[in-house]
Amino acid sequence: MKKLLRNLGVPLAALILFGVMSAATSAYAGPKKPKPPKPPHSVAEPATLALLGAGLVSVSLYALKKRNKR
Repeated sequence: MKKLLRNLGVPLAALILFGVMSAATSAYAGPKKPKPPKPPHSVAEPATLALLGAGLVSVSLYALKKRNKR
């Protein structure tokens, strides 16, 4: 039994070392990438809403003027 262990000592140690190293390298896949931040909910700015409202009012006034001329 001692001869068998002595003869298998180097290859067995190499196999164990290879197994440990492959397990260690497969477990470490590099630095972890952080999750990207979630985008904030988009809310229109007050100035944008004011410009949109002014545009709608001006288009409607233009249409009323055009309609009254006929």
